[in-house]
Amino acid sequence: MSKRVFERIGIDVSKLDIQSLESIVTNAESKLIRYLTKLLGGRDEFNVIVNAYVNDYVNVYVDIEIFSSNPINPMVEAEIDMIIDKVLEEIKNELKRRYGTK
Repeated sequence: MSKRVFERIGIDVSKLDIQSLESIVTNAESKLIRYLTKLLGGRDEFNVIVNAYVNDYVNVYVDIEIFSSNPINPMVEAEIDMIIDKVLEEIKNELKRRYGTK
């Protein structure tokens, strides 16, 4: 499961510090892992990747791979989608707080 959202958030990419971006992404990935661990209750294994790179804008990519012996319930998939949205929103807010243009 992965998600792509395109949104202009009004940040000055030229002021972006790569180490700070890495920190934001690492924190987001940790939160995502905690949310998924709580949701899945340890019954399924999963991999989580949150990645970001900068060209003319910031690109953030979230990828979740769940290993389960049973099909994932659609309600759980919807919950995972909401969790991804929440984490992306947190990344966006942190980028705006640090690098937003006035």
